[in-house]
Amino acid sequence: MSGTLFVNIDVGSILAGQVAELPISGRVPVETFESVTFPEPGEVDVTVSRASQGILLRGRVRVRGEGSCSRCLEPVSLDLDEEVDEAIVLPEGGEQRDPLALDNVLHGTMLDVDDLVRQTVDAALPLRLICREDCAGLCPRCGANRNDGACACIEEESDGQS
Repeated sequence: MSGTLFVNIDVGSILAGQVAELPISGRVPVETFESVTFPEPGEVDVTVSRASQGILLRGRVRVRGEGSCSRCLEPVSLDLDEEVDEAIVLPEGGEQRDPLALDNVLHGTMLDVDDLVRQTVDAALPLRLICREDCAGLCPRCGANRNDGACACIEEESDGQS
């Protein structure tokens, strides 16, 4: 399958052993998470195969995110290229699934590709976006971007301590 993906893909033929592998490739919109937006759909390229107690997902999810540096508030662009290598075990009987676990992307024979991409991306995002490791941030007094050079506040503090 290629092109834009539907939210759900039927993997019943894999679960029944009728098909060995099912390639899934396409673009999936990714919703804003925290302060990171995704202006373009993410790309998913995953192969679904049968595992002893469910299915195996292997492949990649790629997406470009945008946000603001948590130190200086300048725009930050973030490219994620995440490997997917997950075994999804089918629940037995009335067994409850952990709502935060990746295995909740399988509902009966339907694989929720949209949710798979969302969970993969959300787990890969850094806790805080920064424009660069040595970002000096903003001056707490005047709000000047310290990456652009020293602000008047630093000069005033230096003069007052002499």
